[in-house]
Amino acid sequence: MILKLFSIIILASFLFAGCGEKKDHEDNYNLDNEGPIEQGTADTTASDIVREGVIDVASIDENKDRHVYQCPMDWNVLSDNQGSCPVCNMNLERFTVTTARDNLQKNDFQVK
Repeated sequence: MILKLFSIIILASFLFAGCGEKKDHEDNYNLDNEGPIEQGTADTTASDIVREGVIDVASIDENKDRHVYQCPMDWNVLSDNQGSCPVCNMNLERFTVTTARDNLQKNDFQVK
């Protein structure tokens, strides 16, 4: 009987030991943007591809090949180079400038 009671106490202490701990993924999660928070990054170019305000897609096409890379989840993330979205970490997909502009308009972004 005592051994059984002791086993229950030990088991309960293991179960409740982690209740007050904050998990790493909770600390690094941005509830406003529903995505991970970038911490300690010295690379400012990642944040430069998140576009705000009126977006001029043609000016993003620096190499003038009439294509840009755009995030299919966060439409306002645009670049002239391949890469990943700093908001959701998805790979950017290649679109024509016209299609990228249409994607923005369909998702209520202002375009030039």
